[in-house]
Amino acid sequence: MSLIFKRNRPYQILVIGDEGVGKSSFASANANSVLPRELASFMHFQQAIHTFEVNGKPIELAVWVPLTGRAYDRTRRASYENVHGIFIVYDESFNHLQSWLAEIQQWNGGNVQKVIIGMKNDLVNQRDVSFQEAKKYADSLNIPMFEVSAHEHDFIDMIFKTMISYIQPGTELNQCIRSVNSVVDERNMRDQGHQNAVEDEHAREKIGIDDVPPVVNIGDMDNGEMGRGILDLPTEDKKSN
Repeated sequence: MSLIFKRNRPYQILVIGDEGVGKSSFASANANSVLPRELASFMHFQQAIHTFEVNGKPIELAVWVPLTGRAYDRTRRASYENVHGIFIVYDESFNHLQSWLAEIQQWNGGNVQKVIIGMKNDLVNQRDVSFQEAKKYADSLNIPMFEVSAHEHDFIDMIFKTMISYIQPGTELNQCIRSVNSVVDERNMRDQGHQNAVEDEHAREKIGIDDVPPVVNIGDMDNGEMGRGILDLPTEDKKSN
């Protein structure tokens, strides 16, 4: 006789990171409801509710985005209590990940499921850290890591469902996890393609041969060919979180 896990209350999910990295866009993408901006400013946090069907049962996520800054430290600290999972979001602020992880350790104890989210991965040639570097860092900490860009959000549900699979026992989301892992594999290919193209251009300049055909950059393919594995979100006003 198989047991079906049933949960009546939402899982509490926290989204943290530097101001302006895109936390609100990430948290509210595909949400069932979002706390009005005026109330969020008054309460010092933003909230979005997501509902997913898992093993034939509805599962709710209450996704919280505490406001950043010293003025909101007390509110943010309280938000770490009784949380089931934490998304740590960065863009150019990759070097600040360590301080956010230290805050989790200090205010939560660190014994909580964490997922690192890299924003704005469509700007491959403008980012301070490559996907491979970020993934290597996350792997060294045994923390899952994914990237999202700032235009569409076709695959955002997979990220939230993957979080559910981490925090809920007995969840069968193998297909979802395989799909999300394919995002990682594809991003590796896209970044490597860009790196090869840059190296090839440098080589052409060095030897002075103009008719050498450039390396085809996988990242230059159209969305129909390569866009399936990129997680995309709406652009967020930096003042919104």
